[in-house]
Amino acid sequence: MSSAFDVVNHELLLGKLELFGFQRNILDWLRSYLSERKQRVVIDGFLSDPLDIQAGVPQGSILGPLLYICFTNDMPESIHDHDIVPCNQGISFDVSCQECGSVCCFADDSTFSNSNKDAQILENDTDLKYKSIINYMNANLLVLNTAKTKLLVMDSKVKHRWHNNHGVTLNAGSEVIVPESCGKMLGGVISCDFSWNFYIKDDENVSTGHNTSKCS
Repeated sequence: MSSAFDVVNHELLLGKLELFGFQRNILDWLRSYLSERKQRVVIDGFLSDPLDIQAGVPQGSILGPLLYICFTNDMPESIHDHDIVPCNQGISFDVSCQECGSVCCFADDSTFSNSNKDAQILENDTDLKYKSIINYMNANLLVLNTAKTKLLVMDSKVKHRWHNNHGVTLNAGSEVIVPESCGKMLGGVISCDFSWNFYIKDDENVSTGHNTSKCS
């Protein structure tokens, strides 16, 4: 996501925390914690006038990442078309299902995974779920960074050689995102053919101090 911690809407965040069961005195404390903050910048030794901060959670704070996670905690539900199902705690979505795929989140990095034996169906489903995520982000005043959005089509090395990613692409609206051979995920390098070559090369370069290998 783009500038994720800086664009969290305070009223939407407090509304979600209230739905989570936070008591009124805690919500008032958090509103006080988030409000009336200011920012300044220094350029060539000159300090700007203070500017009111209208959104965002304080970066570098203990509460900042936690509040952001609470704010986006419902994003994995945005891709599911089926009804909510009962569970021990009441009701919830089956956040990992064969029909809709799944979303895995770590702070402001999110990964959507889906599978199908038919490449055309896989592409169509991925496009639809991408739009669902975009709609969720628009509703929550968040911005997806298409420049950092990567697509991997996972298959064996032999089938990749035969089918060249099966022709699957991602329609991001203003651009078409084409598959890459590998991508970094939380420090690990994931290859489209399930091999560990890129990960091993990347780890070797880090340990020797050389420039890390690039995925293509």
